[in-house]
Amino acid sequence: MFDPAKDETLASLLRDFHSERKPIGAVRHGPAGLANVKLDSGKNLVAGKEATSYSWAEEILAQQDKDVPFNLQQALSEHGSLYTAPHPRKSHVVVDGLLVKGQNLASSRDTASAFAKVLYGYRARNYLPSATSSKY
Repeated sequence: MFDPAKDETLASLLRDFHSERKPIGAVRHGPAGLANVKLDSGKNLVAGKEATSYSWAEEILAQQDKDVPFNLQQALSEHGSLYTAPHPRKSHVVVDGLLVKGQNLASSRDTASAFAKVLYGYRARNYLPSATSSKY
C-alpha cells in the first residue's frame, strides 16, 4: 500500500492496460495502485467504477489504522469510485468491466476466480476465432 499508490511505473502500466482494454485485478491493499492513476482523458481510472479494498473498518479491527499511510477506502471514494465493503473479513469481490477487485484476504480465491472469468472472456474476444467464423 505504501509504494503502489505513488509508483509512476505502475501507473503508466495500468494506463496502458486500460487504453489497450486489458484486464486489471487487485485485492486487499492492491487497489492502492489504482487509486491515483490518471487516464489520458484526465479522469481517474476508478472514477465511476465499482471498487473495493481492505476497508477502514478492517484496518481498525487489525489495529493497523495508525500504521497505514492513508485511508484507502476514503481515497478510492474521493477519486470517484463506487466503493463497497459490506462485511469486514468476509469475501467481497466487485467486477466492473475489465476491473476486478477483492476486499480482503478472504476474497483472494473469489477474486482469482472472477479474474479468470474476465481473462477468459478477454482472450475469447481478442484471440479466438469468432463464433460466426466459417471455420466453426
